[in-house]
Amino acid sequence: MKYLVEEKYVHEFLDLDETDYMVGHDDGSQIEFLSPFRYYVNKSYGYKREKKDLHYNNIPLPEFWGVYPDGFNGMVMDKYIRKANIYFKEPIIKRYVKSVEWLEEERVYRRDVYDCFGVKYYSEYLNKDGDLTDVIYYGKDGKEVVIYQPKNEVFFLLKNGMVNQVIYSYKDFFMSFLEDLNNDGI
Repeated sequence: MKYLVEEKYVHEFLDLDETDYMVGHDDGSQIEFLSPFRYYVNKSYGYKREKKDLHYNNIPLPEFWGVYPDGFNGMVMDKYIRKANIYFKEPIIKRYVKSVEWLEEERVYRRDVYDCFGVKYYSEYLNKDGDLTDVIYYGKDGKEVVIYQPKNEVFFLLKNGMVNQVIYSYKDFFMSFLEDLNNDGI
């Protein structure tokens, strides 16, 4: 299996054999490449899951909120107030959810990204200026498994809802993932 290295950190991995990895961003759609994020998410599920996408009618919502098509995308409404923008995966005609941007006073404060297994893979939290502050990856039952703070380049690995390990660079995070992978015998 090839490993997926986040594009903005590829300069830290010039010593890796290019046949062992692919450069890109883990948006939850890749199953043929393993990123550190996907590894920890999969581990929480026991590695076995069935591929299926989430239809936009099945997005978890508060009572009385609704989803509606909006051209090539969708939206979440509470009465006459737009609460979120829904973006679909290709082919958009199937209306499978790629991401949902949650709005507060017309400003995006959180972006939920759904994976190829039909569950929320991660959430990106944005400050009032639109800057990314935190990325939280979810495992089984929606439990947090990795919290990433891009500004500080800090990674928190969680186990049973508690911080188990703190890592201070992407390269160390990636190397820790490879070590855990070898210890698991995968």
